[in-house]
Amino acid sequence: MTGQKSKAFKDHGDAEDEFLLPKVWKLYERGMHLELVDQALDLTDSEAEKVKKVIEIGLLCTQAFADLRPTMSEVIDLLQNNGLSHMRPSMPVLIITS
Repeated sequence: MTGQKSKAFKDHGDAEDEFLLPKVWKLYERGMHLELVDQALDLTDSEAEKVKKVIEIGLLCTQAFADLRPTMSEVIDLLQNNGLSHMRPSMPVLIITS
């Protein structure tokens, strides 16, 4: 989806390398999920909404406590349906805030 290797990203204007998960989390917090997507994909509005949903589901799967993560059957249900309203990701444990 990003068109880049997953182990390192450059933050705009930041000289430090960032791993994928912190990068995704920072963009999610700012409501800028689609900044991750390779521009060559040229998404329609409908496709962009689906990509945002997949990113949010991915973040749900990285929760620090297993009890907060969706089961695989819940992931399938989330992917097939439109509702994520009852589940919101919290900051993954490996994220260091500054």
